[in-house]
Amino acid sequence: MFCVNCGMQLPDGSKFCPNCGQPVLRADVSATGETPPPPELPKTPSEPLSGAGTDSGDAPTGSLEPKKPSKLIIFLGCLVGLALVIAVIFFATRPHDDEQEKVNVSEFYENADTTENEGEDSNQNETAEEAGEIAAGDAEQSGELALLPEDTKEGKLQREIMQMNSASYEEQMIDVYEIKRKAGKRDSSYVWNDTVFYTLEGYREHNDYLNKNQCTLVKKELINKESGNIMDYEIYLNPQTNVANKIVSIEYLEDGIEVTEYYYTKNKKPSFVFQYQTDNYVSSYATPDKKGQRFLFNKDCLVTWRKIDQNGTKNFCIGNNEINRLKGQWGKNTLFLYSGLNSDQKKKFDKLEKRMLNAAYNTYETVMNAEGISIIQGYVYDKNMAPLPEATIELYDESFEKQLFCASVKTDGTYRIYVPSEAYEYNIRVVKDGYGDCDIYRVVISDELIGVYQDSIYLFESGLDDKEVSIILGDALNYNESGTGMVLLSNAKVNVRKGINNRTGSQIVATGITDNSGYISLILPPGVYTLEVMADGYETMYY
Repeated sequence: MFCVNCGMQLPDGSKFCPNCGQPVLRADVSATGETPPPPELPKTPSEPLSGAGTDSGDAPTGSLEPKKPSKLIIFLGCLVGLALVIAVIFFATRPHDDEQEKVNVSEFYENADTTENEGEDSNQNETAEEAGEIAAGDAEQSGELALLPEDTKEGKLQREIMQMNSASYEEQMIDVYEIKRKAGKRDSSYVWNDTVFYTLEGYREHNDYLNKNQCTLVKKELINKESGNIMDYEIYLNPQTNVANKIVSIEYLEDGIEVTEYYYTKNKKPSFVFQYQTDNYVSSYATPDKKGQRFLFNKDCLVTWRKIDQNGTKNFCIGNNEINRLKGQWGKNTLFLYSGLNSDQKKKFDKLEKRMLNAAYNTYETVMNAEGISIIQGYVYDKNMAPLPEATIELYDESFEKQLFCASVKTDGTYRIYVPSEAYEYNIRVVKDGYGDCDIYRVVISDELIGVYQDSIYLFESGLDDKEVSIILGDALNYNESGTGMVLLSNAKVNVRKGINNRTGSQIVATGITDNSGYISLILPPGVYTLEVMADGYETMYY
């Protein structure tokens, strides 16, 4: 079940959305057949801040406290004064990192590619060093970045990040439909082997393949050489063979998304291709009810081209053996033999065979050889939510001690930094003369992420007066006695730490206990904070 207001997935049994406080419509129906109206939210001392926070915070995969799944705390905040913004970071009720929704980075893509890994190691080190010196030289002119020792882990990472963000770094491109191969010998006795498809999609077991949910998921991004469009790829690697038995291509068109799902045998040969257009990609597979084109291969020969659209289903088959295989699944009026097609239809079949066969091979070879790149990106605003250009984004190591890179915020308030798609935990500091700093903690990167959006950052001028923030805490799973709102939580403790996703440490800038009405008032300097909320019998929550 999902919240009708903010779209967040709701934990089982929730009476209220832990994100925005929206009451959940009850499933019980009265004798008249009408659904009872939703209960009202509890009254607050001032107007509640509806949906306080963003969807893009990166939550770590483990809780800091033992989980008590029976109860959830909901946060309702209201602001007194205009200069305070609280960064809301959900934890226990948010999906873990490996479940995060797929991000569209088409508006943010810049030069980001890899050079060929050819030549001696010494040449590679020299190239990386030259790129690093160029990038470091630009940064050192403003006195913001110093090179770390090259023989250290962070030193090597720093130079790699510099190279990725340098102007000389070429875009990684793919020529999807470049014709490099001829189709295999056409044999009318061929039939399609469905082992790869049905094993990966969990309908059977086979020693050579795994259910895709047991595969290692890797994500990469390329540019379509022909169209210039962003191409995101989801790669399902068999950890036992290191072969990608499924690769999903997601191309962002001007008016939607084109998805192409490629299935490969253990010998890296195309077995099945499913291509379709949609407005929103959701991981799935080619069930018969889904419109699109299917291409079934055997030994590089297209044995069936299946087209499902508003006019119905048509199967164009290479021979009678394949026709007979399909008779139990499809009606006779949907099956057409290649030899019975007219010359124009045969030409179209032949062209599609060569086009999709080469697309499958080009995709496997290019994607598997491409370097994984992730993008750390977001927005920086002032207290009036106007873009704050020329602020500096400083990227630090996992201990917040060694600076790896720095970048300037653009005129539209955006920033982006390209980093390797390998497991690492970064920290970020945003600085600008005349403003207080803002830190983002625990920016987690892995090869399963392409674009990593951060919570929006707000900077405030130095010397502003402190402001009051009012908070009400309620039980997301239970109604109060009158049934008009949620149970309010008294004696709940709130700890406040400066920065985004700052969940640990003793540097607590404010703390307090809620009263009998679940209310607490705190006085804070203007800035961005993380709230830690604790109550006996409830999960510890972070906002």
